[in-house]
Amino acid sequence: MKKTITQLFILAAMPSALFAATYTATSNGNWTEPSTWGETENIPTAEDSFRIAEGVNVYINSAVQANNISYQNGFNAPGILTIEGKDASLTLNSGSNLYYKFMMEVNVLDGASFNAN
Repeated sequence: MKKTITQLFILAAMPSALFAATYTATSNGNWTEPSTWGETENIPTAEDSFRIAEGVNVYINSAVQANNISYQNGFNAPGILTIEGKDASLTLNSGSNLYYKFMMEVNVLDGASFNAN
């Protein structure tokens, strides 16, 4: 019993980054819609990484945080991220590297902001 309680305590104390996921936007839509990410319930959170598939458009119109943009390459058409409106922002919590052949278009419009380390 004592060992089980100790194990539970250790799991609870682990950083949330250990439970982070990488989401891929697979269809056009709003960031806050799980269907954009091929999900039924979940969307990327501050601990998660994301990528946008070839030719997919993702729209942000509220304050959003994510861990980073993950590496993906080999596209013939860019993934498109549009952050639009004075209340819209994307903050990346850790550094993101965009590599050779990484195709992504980022549009920051109408008073929106994009903050990246």
